[in-house]
Amino acid sequence: MEEHQARLTEETMRRLGIPGVAAPVEEPTGEWAIYDRSAAPRKDITARAKAVVRERLGARQGLPWSDVPPARGFVFPHLGRRP
Repeated sequence: MEEHQARLTEETMRRLGIPGVAAPVEEPTGEWAIYDRSAAPRKDITARAKAVVRERLGARQGLPWSDVPPARGFVFPHLGRRP
């Protein structure tokens, strides 16, 4: 993820009381990840952090790293009738 996405994820985690820090994987201008602590040795917990945030917030769109593109429209529930 990019730096701004990692920082937003870290902020969301902090607000939810989930421990973790955003930091660059190698270089500050490259890929970023979420780690369990700021000092070495640290473990990359990006996938787990995303899952926990998604679980706590529900499957909302607009998360910093959302896998779902934004969409507009109407959702009509299936009422038991099959087309």
